[in-house]
Amino acid sequence: RPDYGLRKAAGNNQQTWNGVKQMAIFLMRHAESLANQEEMIVSHPNNGLHRFGLTREGRRQVRKTLTNAPFAEVTKIFSSNFLRAAETAQLIGEHLGMSVSLDGRLGERNFGDFELTPTKNYAQVWEHDSLSPYHTAWSTESVWSVARRMINFFKDLATTETQGDVLIVSHGDPIQILRAIHRDDSPADHRMGSSVEPADYIRLCDPSPAFHDRVVAMMTT
Repeated sequence: RPDYGLRKAAGNNQQTWNGVKQMAIFLMRHAESLANQEEMIVSHPNNGLHRFGLTREGRRQVRKTLTNAPFAEVTKIFSSNFLRAAETAQLIGEHLGMSVSLDGRLGERNFGDFELTPTKNYAQVWEHDSLSPYHTAWSTESVWSVARRMINFFKDLATTETQGDVLIVSHGDPIQILRAIHRDDSPADHRMGSSVEPADYIRLCDPSPAFHDRVVAMMTT
């Protein structure tokens, strides 16, 4: 699968940052959900935590991904607490024989007034994103807010003693916003390049000094 232009790890897995072994980080989008099937925006925890789980096709997508994904060295799985992501992660955890840790910071971006409306409304938000990562038009969660919570998760991950690779199951916008930061683009440009489709994944290698420097710069801005 393509790496979507992400920087590949320099050196080998024995390199460290702050005493933590470098690891492969796989960011995976949840598989097809009932919300995807109905082309409906489901972004508020009141609707997404316990409803709109995976479709039959979504479960098939997970099984297909597992046939080729390089997850053999994964030793920890983290997931958004939205049902569609948690079910995706649980299927993978069952396949790999490990439990899943849920974390709200990996959750879906809140699309505010567009909740439970057609997915065509995403385009209006993304157009505003390209102008400013701070906008909250239609009461949407800003790109900056999503970036901060994802970065905070990674900061905590960097202080955790982890042997092996890590799989993180999240959602389209959070993954693509983090991807933009990782490749040193503005988070506002998160829609540039290929979209991460349901049950698809990208690979980063973190913790890394370069990514850490960008994280620090953003957190102190």
